[in-house]
Parts: sequence; structure tokens; C-alpha cells
Amino acid sequence: MKKPLSHPPFRHASLTKHVRQLILTAGALLALTFLLLFGLDVLPSWAQSQATGDLIEVLSFEDTTCYFLTWRDDWLDPVQHAYKTVDIAITIPYTGDIEEATLLLRSANVRDGSRHPIVINGVDTGYAPPPDTYSSCDPPRPAIREYPLDLTQVPIHPGVNIVRLTTENTSDNWGADYVAIRVKGRDIKGGRFVDILFPGEDGAMVNAVVLEPFDGQPHSPMLLLFHGWRGAPIDPFFTDYTPAALEQGWLAVSPQQRGENALGPGGQPLASLTSQRDAFKLLDYMRTHYQIDGDRVYVGGFSMGGMMAGMMAAKYPDAFAAAVTHMAITDLRDWYDQVGDYRQSQIITETGGAPWEIPFEYDRRSPKEMASNLKTLPIAVVHGISDTVVPPQHAQDFYDAIMTSSPVRAELQWYEGGHEPSQTLPYGGAWAVNFMKDYVRNPNPATLRIRTDEAKSFYWLTIQPRKYGAWNTFTQVDVDVAADDERIIATVQDNAVVDLRFDLAQMGFDARVSYVISQTNDALGSSIEAVTPLDGQLHVTAPRGVTQLEIFPNRGNMPVAIVLQRGKDGYLGVTDAWINAWAADSNYGQRDDIYLRSGGVQRGLIRFDLEGLLPDRIQITSADLYLYDNANGPDMTVNLHPLQKDWAEMGVTFNQAANGRPWSQPGGDYETTPAATLHLTGNSPGYASTSILDMVREWRAHPENNHGLLLMAQAGNSQARTLKSSEYWDAEKRPYLKIIYQPLPSLGEVSGVAYEDSNGNRNYDPGEPLLAGAVVRLLQDGTLLQEQTTGSNGAYRFTDLEAGVYQLQEAPPPGYASARPSGNVFFTIAEGDELIFHFAHDPRHFLPLLIR
Repeated sequence: MKKPLSHPPFRHASLTKHVRQLILTAGALLALTFLLLFGLDVLPSWAQSQATGDLIEVLSFEDTTCYFLTWRDDWLDPVQHAYKTVDIAITIPYTGDIEEATLLLRSANVRDGSRHPIVINGVDTGYAPPPDTYSSCDPPRPAIREYPLDLTQVPIHPGVNIVRLTTENTSDNWGADYVAIRVKGRDIKGGRFVDILFPGEDGAMVNAVVLEPFDGQPHSPMLLLFHGWRGAPIDPFFTDYTPAALEQGWLAVSPQQRGENALGPGGQPLASLTSQRDAFKLLDYMRTHYQIDGDRVYVGGFSMGGMMAGMMAAKYPDAFAAAVTHMAITDLRDWYDQVGDYRQSQIITETGGAPWEIPFEYDRRSPKEMASNLKTLPIAVVHGISDTVVPPQHAQDFYDAIMTSSPVRAELQWYEGGHEPSQTLPYGGAWAVNFMKDYVRNPNPATLRIRTDEAKSFYWLTIQPRKYGAWNTFTQVDVDVAADDERIIATVQDNAVVDLRFDLAQMGFDARVSYVISQTNDALGSSIEAVTPLDGQLHVTAPRGVTQLEIFPNRGNMPVAIVLQRGKDGYLGVTDAWINAWAADSNYGQRDDIYLRSGGVQRGLIRFDLEGLLPDRIQITSADLYLYDNANGPDMTVNLHPLQKDWAEMGVTFNQAANGRPWSQPGGDYETTPAATLHLTGNSPGYASTSILDMVREWRAHPENNHGLLLMAQAGNSQARTLKSSEYWDAEKRPYLKIIYQPLPSLGEVSGVAYEDSNGNRNYDPGEPLLAGAVVRLLQDGTLLQEQTTGSNGAYRFTDLEAGVYQLQEAPPPGYASARPSGNVFFTIAEGDELIFHFAHDPRHFLPLLIR
């Protein structure tokens, strides 16, 4: 019998790698010394062996489960890891050809005279644990022993290897609580398993395992994997995904899934919302802590892990480049009917009820129900034709549902086996990596078919249904974008009002113009309005029911209304406060009310930030300020004075504009002549309004002058009256500014070049000489408007032309005759036209010089 080595192994590959590197460096220096001193033509043999390359050491997953091996049938209990014979899966993160392999095993309670053969991958290693006097799995514990393996006899594979321990043919009980395999080789790609904790949903710290390749490069692609039923984060790495990911140099990560009511770690989360949100937070964690390529993130999993991979791909298609599901549960309602009582009870525990009691809870965990979302994401659905745990119909139904949306790519692959990852060949993890590796994330698809069970963003579209309480239906939004035609066509279907937000810049649309929203609702009929984007986002509200939307730029004369109020459509640009002469150093910037008192003892301040909100070519026709009057004091007239100094909402007081910046005079720096007047009368609460049109026009033209307004009550009754501030909890009573503007017609332009018409075809062809010195004049009704002289590029250009009839006159460049066919051109500019007229000149001809 072979004897093991008794010293403990090195368990930190990074440390041994540095030690080996030092040895290699020292060896290389010594070899060079030999060469210089003795003039050898070749290095000594020992130096050559150092120079040929260092052995790379890789340690497998370390299984620290306490295995109790017993010969007694009445003691067998898999739950307590008590076996007569146990096959322990050990995954080794490497690919390539190894030169050494060592089994690492800590055994205990082996009796003298007993022999328990150790078998790896079906081959007897020739080893058996030696006798000892320790108790199984209890301290003190013996050292981990090393068993060097003969690779000509014992096969070791990249990825999963099976170590068999047994008590067969003995009457001895013994145990093992550490099993691992270490391999070494010069031409291998290796990695390490790293346990991490990341902040998940609700701030809980969640376990995950990261596979880090030794030779990982900056901006590595990443593979997100999910474990199966009652699984653990390491489980997906017991597949051929491990060597396949290392071969590509990918990072891979697998989180512990958490359910809503699952029975602790290793339960049955069944694609719960908690697991989904945990996984999305894990992506953020990995982007922060690793240099990953955000455009090459992939997702996969087996069984319940495949279910989770399908859900993540459907819920976050913009986060991934491609997806593969293996033997996935795709319809939880169907699966409930297909499994036995035990699994049904577990499903009910997690979901909170049976399918007929809470059908939507089952649907929202079923990838098939959101298959249309996968239109933009390449996906492969893989399943075994002999699978009796998750019937093959799950794959077929999922694939059929995906195909209804005409996806960019979807494949359905069948293998002969059942429900074990080892049976998936030839369509296992290695095939999946090969399927996904060439795809990159599509950040800007032109078509979306989205079905969602929660408010969230997809690519450039954010969907926020106004559903209060528990959801019980999906929201469906279909969008087709034609960027060249500047048009969006959408259909929204829900039993609630749905707010949509389009990121115009990401879509390739102009965020500096207003947009016409034409909508037809199945119950309310048709309507049309113009909307202004806020911070590059176009906000659209669809009524409940089925709503057809057509959205396009407002390049005509349709008036546009924009309402600026804190929290409305994401606007946060309003600040307000009040100041108090009786408490001159106190700040009231976070109060629900604004106090006004006669004679300016208590004054209000308010400012609306307009920068970047309004399109360029518009005429503002009205601008009204609305303030909610609590009607809790005497009637008063309030003057609105333009402020002349910046102030800070959280620092302003009667004495200072902000911390460390006093007013020029107590009470504020403001224009003495009011810009507007507001009348607060009666005892019925409600909005009071006044026009501040001139001020808004001034602020738009000169943003640097927008310091807001000071609200100061005229002399009268000494009691206070209050207004609601922007901090008030009810958004319907906060201050707002309503601006109405008229888009101005788009201006046109005319341009062209003066050129030498070398081929005489009267058309400018690339390569023909461009001429400097031509004088081009623009006239209208005989009046000269502009004049330009062409430079070396021969070009002229007149812009900002309103609709009308114009004339171009060209005086030829020096040495050239008049343009052909004419140097005079009459043309008509319509709104937004961009016209081109070139002036062709015949080549110059030179007569020979005659000398007499």
C-alpha cells in the first residue's frame, strides 16, 4: 500500500506562486553567472529546467463536510452525511495538461488492520487512510495528509472529479472532514474559488462564490451562474462551466439565492423577487470590485438555477449579452401540477399559497410569462428529452413563447439525458460558453416587447405603473423606434395608469425640442398634447386599459405647457424657504410652510431652476406661479421682488444668504420694484397665482440672473399667513410654475462649393478642384443679406434662414469665367430645409507664348 505524505499542504496558491517566482528568479541569475564565468555554450541542465517555465499550482474546491462512514445499515442517514459509501464531487478550476496531482484528505477514527480504499474517477488509487487514534470530525483533529497520484493510472479531469470513500467489506466506522485535490502543470490555465459577501436586497449580506482566473485580464467578461433546488453558491462550478470559463479568461460568480419564505440558505427560492434583486446588486458589486467588461456579461444555470437565469435575462435584458438555460423550470404553475406532495408543500411554503389561490405569484416567477422581453437578447434553451424532474415541455413552451416576439436569436437544443448536469453533453456548460462568447450587450435596441411585474427600467425605457399595494397583473409595453424618422410608436396595456419615461439621448433623439404625444385609449378615445423633456427624459402617462401612442418632435406651432413642481416627472429644481426678522439667524429651509407677515417681518424665498429645460427656438407666451394658500391669516397683498444674490435653502437666514455669506442688508438683496403681485384673500384654502412672464423670459435669456423671488407682504394686519412649501408631504399642494410656449419654425440653410468642372458634366464629383476667391452673395427681394468669400475648401454656407424666396449670386474666382450654367440661382426655403447649390467653372486654358 502506498504511504501518504503527512505534512500539511500549501493551501494558498498565490503565496506559493510568489515563492516559486523568487526561486525561478534566483535560478535564472545563477545560471547567467555560470554562463559568464565559464563561457558555457548552453545552460546547465538544472538551469535549463528552471528556464523552461514554472509549475502553476491549482487547488480544488475544499470540501469540509464531515462525512461519517459506517458499516451499519441502521446508522445510514444522508441528511447527516452518514454513508456506507459516498461519492464526493470535487471541482478543480483548471484547463490544460497537468503534470502532478495530489489528493488532500483528513481522515480520522481508522482502526488498525482496516483498509478503506480511496477511489478517484472509478480508479483505485492504491491508497487507504492510515490508522489513527482520533475521533471523527471532533477536535483535536489530525493533519491533512497528501496522497500523490500516479497520473498514468488515475485520471484527473478539469472541473468535476469524483472521490469515493467507503466502509465496504469492513466492520469499521471512520470519517473524513477535508477532501481536496491539488494539481500542477506548466501549460495550464488555472483559477481560485473566493468566498465573498455582498450587500443584497434590504441591506442583508449575501454569500457568493467567485471563480477568479489566475491570468484574468482587465475588463474581463463575466459569467453569472445560479444554483439549483436546495443548492449552494459553489454548485454551478461542479459542471463544465468551470474549465470553459477559465479557458476564455472569464470571471464567474454564483450567489446564494434567497426566497420570500424559503427555509433558510439552501431552500427553494424559485426565482423570487428577493433573489432577482440580490443578483442585480451582485452585478453592481462585481463592477465595483472587479474590472469587468460591462458589455460582455452572461447568465446561465441548471434546473432552478436555469429558471433563475431565464428570469434574470427577461427582467434585465439590458444587463446581459446572452443567456443559456439548462433543464429550467419555466412555468411554475405547470410544475406544481407535475411534482409530488413533498415538492408541492415546499412550493406553497415559498410562494405563500397554491396556484389557484395566488396565480399571479406563480406567473411572475415563470420565465415563460416574460418571454417576449427576450426579443433583444440571444438565448439558448437546453433540456434533456429524458428529464423526469422538470418535463421537457418546459423547454418547448419557453422556446415557443420566445419565438412569438421574433427574437434576435433563440435556439432550442435537446440532449439524450435526464436532470443531471453531467448528462447534458454535448450541450453542457462548455457548449453554453461557446454559444455566448461572441455576443456583446445591445444598449439601444429599436424594438422592445416588455412584460413586467414591477416598476423598473429596460434599456432607454422606464415603466412605472401606478399600482398601490400588491401587484396582481402584468404591465405590457411594446415600443418601436424609428430614429431616422424621429418617431416612437408604442402600445401600453394595464389595468392601472402607467407612467413611461424615455431616455431621448440614448435613443438618438433630440432632447432640446418638445414632443407631440398623440394617444388613443380604448375607453377614453383620442387626445393630443405637446410635452417638454426634463433632463433629457420624456415623460408620458398612459391611462388604464389599452393605449396606442405615437410620439414625434413638435416642429410645428402646437403650444406646449410645462409644469415645474418638486417631484413631478423627476424635477428637483425648486428651492424655497422663509426668513424671520424676529429670529434673524435661524434657517427655515426645511419647513412644510412658508410664513409671510405684514411689513416683511417674515418673508418667503422661492427659485425655479430653468437651465437646460426649455428648447432653443421658442416664444414663451405665459408663465404663472402657483402657491397653495392655507388661508389661515388676514388678507394680504404680497409683492414678488427679483432677488439679486444666490442663496442656499439650508443656510439662508434674515442676516445671510448662505453660511458665511451675509446679505448686503438684512432681509435680502432684491430689486425694490416688484416684478409681480399676489393677492391672498378669504378663508378657503387653495392655489393663488400670478404671472411672472417677464421674469421667466429674463431668466431663460440670462440664467446667471435667476436668483429667484422674494415674497414680501405689504403693510397691514400684523398676523401671519402661510403657504405650502416644496417640502410638504402632499405633492398636490406644493408650489409650481406653469410655462406655456410656442415652438418657432425651424430655420433653413443653403450651402455649396465653387469648383473646377474638370469633366464638364456640371455636377460636382469628388476629386475635382475646389476654388478659393469666389464671392457668393445672398439676397432677398433684391436686398443683400449676407456675403461670403470661399476659402481653400471652396465652400460657402448661409444658415438661420426663415421660410421664403432667396437669390444667390456668385462672382467667379480670379482667372475663371462665370459659373455654368449660371451664377444666379433663385430658390425657396421651407421650414428646416437644407439646400445645396454648387457653382461649376470651366477649366482655365492658357495660350502658348510666342516669341519673335
